[in-house]
Amino acid sequence: MEIRWAKRISSVYEAANAGAQGFDAVEPSLSAMMELDEAGLAAFRKTLEDMKLSCEVFESILPPDVRVTERGFNIYSWTEYLRQALARASLLGCKTVVWGDGGARILPLEGEISILKEHFNQFLFMLCDIAEHFGIAVGLEPLGPRRTNFLNSLPEVMGAIDSVDKPNLAIALSSADVAEIGILDEELIRYGKFVIHAHVEKPLGQADPSLDSLPFLESLKKIAYRGLIALPRSSDGEMLRRCRKSWG
Repeated sequence: MEIRWAKRISSVYEAANAGAQGFDAVEPSLSAMMELDEAGLAAFRKTLEDMKLSCEVFESILPPDVRVTERGFNIYSWTEYLRQALARASLLGCKTVVWGDGGARILPLEGEISILKEHFNQFLFMLCDIAEHFGIAVGLEPLGPRRTNFLNSLPEVMGAIDSVDKPNLAIALSSADVAEIGILDEELIRYGKFVIHAHVEKPLGQADPSLDSLPFLESLKKIAYRGLIALPRSSDGEMLRRCRKSWG
Protein backbone atom coordinates (compact mmCIF):
# COMPACT_ATOMS: atom_id res chain seq x y z
CA MET A 1 0.00 0.00 0.00
CA GLU A 2 1.38 3.42 -0.99
CA ILE A 3 1.46 6.47 1.24
CA ARG A 4 -1.68 8.57 1.03
CA TRP A 5 -2.36 11.91 2.70
CA ALA A 6 -5.36 12.90 4.81
CA LYS A 7 -6.43 16.17 6.36
CA ARG A 8 -7.87 16.14 9.86
CA ILE A 9 -11.09 18.11 9.93
CA SER A 10 -13.03 19.49 12.88
CA SER A 11 -16.26 19.69 10.90
CA VAL A 12 -17.56 17.53 8.08
CA TYR A 13 -18.22 20.76 6.20
CA GLU A 14 -14.44 21.19 5.76
CA ALA A 15 -14.20 18.13 3.52
CA ALA A 16 -14.77 19.99 0.25
CA ASN A 17 -11.87 22.34 0.99
CA ALA A 18 -9.58 19.38 1.74
CA GLY A 19 -10.46 17.86 -1.61
CA ALA A 20 -9.75 21.12 -3.42
CA GLN A 21 -6.34 21.30 -1.71
CA GLY A 22 -5.39 17.92 -3.16
CA PHE A 23 -5.73 15.59 -0.18
CA ASP A 24 -6.57 11.93 -0.73
CA ALA A 25 -8.70 11.60 2.39
CA VAL A 26 -10.20 13.36 5.37
CA GLU A 27 -10.04 12.33 9.00
CA PRO A 28 -13.06 13.58 10.97
CA SER A 29 -14.04 13.15 14.58
CA LEU A 30 -16.27 10.18 15.32
CA SER A 31 -18.03 12.11 18.09
CA ALA A 32 -18.67 15.09 15.77
CA MET A 33 -20.15 12.79 13.14
CA MET A 34 -22.59 11.47 15.75
CA GLU A 35 -24.03 14.97 16.04
CA LEU A 36 -25.16 14.92 12.39
CA ASP A 37 -28.74 14.17 11.48
CA GLU A 38 -29.53 11.93 8.52
CA ALA A 39 -29.58 14.85 6.09
CA GLY A 40 -26.19 16.05 7.32
CA LEU A 41 -24.74 12.56 7.02
CA ALA A 42 -26.06 12.21 3.47
CA ALA A 43 -24.57 15.61 2.52
CA PHE A 44 -21.19 14.57 3.93
CA ARG A 45 -21.29 11.30 1.98
CA LYS A 46 -22.08 13.20 -1.24
CA THR A 47 -19.18 15.61 -0.63
CA LEU A 48 -16.82 12.66 -0.25
CA GLU A 49 -18.07 11.18 -3.50
CA ASP A 50 -17.93 14.49 -5.40
CA MET A 51 -14.39 15.27 -4.21
CA LYS A 52 -13.21 11.65 -4.59
CA LEU A 53 -12.09 11.56 -0.95
CA SER A 54 -11.80 8.50 1.23
CA CYS A 55 -12.83 8.60 4.87
CA GLU A 56 -11.16 5.49 6.24
CA VAL A 57 -9.86 6.89 9.54
CA PHE A 58 -11.82 8.56 12.34
CA GLU A 59 -10.54 9.98 15.60
CA SER A 60 -11.96 11.25 18.93
CA ILE A 61 -14.22 8.31 19.58
CA LEU A 62 -15.97 9.90 22.59
CA PRO A 63 -17.30 13.40 23.29
CA PRO A 64 -14.47 15.63 24.60
CA ASP A 65 -15.79 15.84 28.17
CA VAL A 66 -15.90 12.06 28.74
CA ARG A 67 -13.16 10.53 30.89
CA VAL A 68 -12.89 6.74 30.87
CA THR A 69 -10.55 6.73 33.88
CA GLU A 70 -12.92 8.76 36.05
CA ARG A 71 -14.34 7.04 39.12
CA GLY A 72 -17.89 5.99 38.41
CA PHE A 73 -17.46 5.83 34.64
CA ASN A 74 -20.01 3.34 33.31
CA ILE A 75 -18.49 1.31 30.49
CA TYR A 76 -21.73 -0.27 29.38
CA SER A 77 -23.65 2.98 29.07
CA TRP A 78 -21.41 3.82 26.09
CA THR A 79 -21.82 0.48 24.34
CA GLU A 80 -24.82 1.48 22.24
CA TYR A 81 -23.28 4.87 21.43
CA LEU A 82 -20.14 3.21 20.05
CA ARG A 83 -22.13 0.59 18.18
CA GLN A 84 -24.13 3.30 16.40
CA ALA A 85 -21.07 5.49 15.81
CA LEU A 86 -18.98 2.71 14.30
CA ALA A 87 -21.89 1.49 12.19
CA ARG A 88 -22.19 4.99 10.74
CA ALA A 89 -18.45 5.24 10.20
CA SER A 90 -18.28 1.87 8.46
CA LEU A 91 -20.87 3.04 5.93
CA LEU A 92 -18.51 5.88 5.06
CA GLY A 93 -15.61 3.48 4.52
CA CYS A 94 -13.98 3.57 7.95
CA LYS A 95 -11.18 1.04 8.46
CA THR A 96 -9.46 2.55 11.51
CA VAL A 97 -10.40 4.59 14.56
CA VAL A 98 -7.63 6.42 16.40
CA TRP A 99 -7.92 6.96 20.13
CA GLY A 100 -5.52 9.70 21.09
CA ASP A 101 -7.70 11.76 23.43
CA GLY A 102 -5.45 12.45 26.39
CA GLY A 103 -8.25 13.88 28.51
CA ALA A 104 -10.17 10.61 28.28
CA ARG A 105 -7.45 8.72 30.14
CA ILE A 106 -6.07 11.06 32.81
CA LEU A 107 -5.57 9.13 36.04
CA PRO A 108 -6.17 10.72 39.46
CA LEU A 109 -3.03 11.41 41.46
CA GLU A 110 -4.06 9.14 44.31
CA GLY A 111 -6.41 6.28 45.09
CA GLU A 112 -6.74 2.80 43.64
CA ILE A 113 -5.12 3.52 40.30
CA SER A 114 -4.81 -0.15 39.37
CA ILE A 115 -8.60 -0.54 39.41
CA LEU A 116 -9.04 2.46 37.10
CA LYS A 117 -6.43 1.07 34.72
CA GLU A 118 -8.35 -2.21 34.63
CA HIS A 119 -11.56 -0.32 33.88
CA PHE A 120 -9.74 1.41 31.02
CA ASN A 121 -8.66 -1.97 29.61
CA GLN A 122 -12.22 -3.26 29.90
CA PHE A 123 -13.50 -0.28 27.93
CA LEU A 124 -10.76 -0.77 25.33
CA PHE A 125 -11.72 -4.43 24.99
CA MET A 126 -15.35 -3.45 24.48
CA LEU A 127 -14.40 -0.83 21.88
CA CYS A 128 -12.25 -3.33 19.98
CA ASP A 129 -14.97 -5.96 20.16
CA ILE A 130 -17.54 -3.64 18.58
CA ALA A 131 -15.05 -2.33 16.02
CA GLU A 132 -14.06 -5.88 15.05
CA HIS A 133 -17.67 -6.59 14.09
CA PHE A 134 -17.43 -3.83 11.45
CA GLY A 135 -13.94 -4.78 10.26
CA ILE A 136 -12.41 -1.71 11.93
CA ALA A 137 -9.01 -1.54 13.64
CA VAL A 138 -8.30 0.58 16.73
CA GLY A 139 -5.11 2.64 16.97
CA LEU A 140 -3.98 3.58 20.49
CA GLU A 141 -1.53 6.47 20.74
CA PRO A 142 1.30 6.93 23.23
CA LEU A 143 0.88 10.53 24.41
CA GLY A 144 3.25 12.99 26.03
CA PRO A 145 2.88 14.07 29.69
CA ARG A 146 1.41 17.43 28.64
CA ARG A 147 -1.67 15.58 27.42
CA THR A 148 -2.09 12.79 29.94
CA ASN A 149 -0.37 10.85 32.70
CA PHE A 150 -1.27 7.39 31.40
CA LEU A 151 0.23 5.38 28.52
CA ASN A 152 3.11 7.76 27.89
CA SER A 153 5.45 5.38 26.05
CA LEU A 154 5.44 2.70 23.38
CA PRO A 155 6.15 -0.11 25.89
CA GLU A 156 3.19 1.03 28.02
CA VAL A 157 0.89 1.07 25.00
CA MET A 158 2.14 -2.37 23.98
CA GLY A 159 1.43 -3.56 27.52
CA ALA A 160 -2.17 -2.41 27.16
CA ILE A 161 -2.42 -4.09 23.76
CA ASP A 162 -1.09 -7.36 25.18
CA SER A 163 -3.45 -7.12 28.17
CA VAL A 164 -6.55 -6.47 26.04
CA ASP A 165 -5.49 -9.16 23.55
CA LYS A 166 -7.67 -8.17 20.60
CA PRO A 167 -6.35 -8.75 17.06
CA ASN A 168 -7.62 -5.39 15.79
CA LEU A 169 -5.81 -3.29 18.44
CA ALA A 170 -2.60 -1.59 17.30
CA ILE A 171 -0.56 1.62 17.58
CA ALA A 172 -1.08 5.09 16.13
CA LEU A 173 1.71 7.68 16.21
CA SER A 174 1.73 11.47 16.44
CA SER A 175 4.80 13.49 15.44
CA ALA A 176 4.35 15.91 18.34
CA ASP A 177 4.10 13.15 20.94
CA VAL A 178 6.97 11.13 19.46
CA ALA A 179 9.10 14.28 19.84
CA GLU A 180 7.84 15.13 23.34
CA ILE A 181 8.28 11.61 24.68
CA GLY A 182 11.65 11.30 22.98
CA ILE A 183 10.95 8.04 21.18
CA LEU A 184 14.08 6.97 19.32
CA ASP A 185 14.15 5.29 15.94
CA GLU A 186 15.46 2.09 17.52
CA GLU A 187 12.32 1.87 19.63
CA LEU A 188 10.07 2.70 16.70
CA ILE A 189 11.70 -0.05 14.66
CA ARG A 190 11.08 -2.52 17.50
CA TYR A 191 7.34 -1.80 17.47
CA GLY A 192 7.00 -0.67 13.85
CA LYS A 193 4.96 -3.64 12.68
CA PHE A 194 2.17 -2.62 15.07
CA VAL A 195 1.83 0.95 13.72
CA ILE A 196 -1.30 1.40 11.62
CA HIS A 197 -1.71 5.18 11.44
CA ALA A 198 0.35 8.38 11.68
CA HIS A 199 -0.44 12.02 12.46
CA VAL A 200 1.73 15.02 11.68
CA GLU A 201 0.90 17.60 14.32
CA LYS A 202 1.98 21.10 15.27
CA PRO A 203 4.50 20.88 18.11
CA LEU A 204 3.64 22.99 21.14
CA GLY A 205 5.07 26.48 20.77
CA GLN A 206 5.89 26.07 17.07
CA ALA A 207 3.92 27.85 14.39
CA ASP A 208 4.54 25.65 11.35
CA PRO A 209 4.00 21.89 11.69
CA SER A 210 5.90 21.24 8.48
CA LEU A 211 9.09 22.37 10.23
CA ASP A 212 8.90 19.28 12.43
CA SER A 213 7.55 16.86 9.83
CA LEU A 214 10.77 15.76 8.14
CA PRO A 215 12.35 13.83 11.07
CA PHE A 216 9.02 12.12 11.75
CA LEU A 217 8.53 11.16 8.13
CA GLU A 218 12.08 9.81 7.99
CA SER A 219 11.31 7.71 11.09
CA LEU A 220 8.20 6.33 9.40
CA LYS A 221 10.29 5.33 6.38
CA LYS A 222 12.64 3.39 8.67
CA ILE A 223 9.75 1.23 9.91
CA ALA A 224 8.57 0.72 6.30
CA TYR A 225 5.29 2.43 7.10
CA ARG A 226 2.68 2.20 4.38
CA GLY A 227 -0.71 3.73 4.86
CA LEU A 228 -2.38 7.03 5.63
CA ILE A 229 -0.55 10.04 7.07
CA ALA A 230 -2.89 12.71 8.44
CA LEU A 231 -1.86 16.38 8.42
CA PRO A 232 -3.22 19.00 10.82
CA ARG A 233 -6.47 20.90 10.48
CA SER A 234 -4.44 24.04 9.74
CA SER A 235 -2.63 22.44 6.79
CA ASP A 236 -3.16 23.56 3.21
CA GLY A 237 -2.15 22.52 -0.27
CA GLU A 238 1.34 23.97 0.15
CA MET A 239 2.07 21.98 3.30
CA LEU A 240 0.74 18.88 1.57
CA ARG A 241 3.09 19.55 -1.35
CA ARG A 242 6.08 19.94 0.99
CA CYS A 243 5.28 16.75 2.87
CA ARG A 244 4.82 14.78 -0.35
CA LYS A 245 8.15 16.11 -1.62
CA SER A 246 9.96 15.28 1.62
CA TRP A 247 8.59 11.74 1.51
CA GLY A 248 10.06 11.38 -1.94
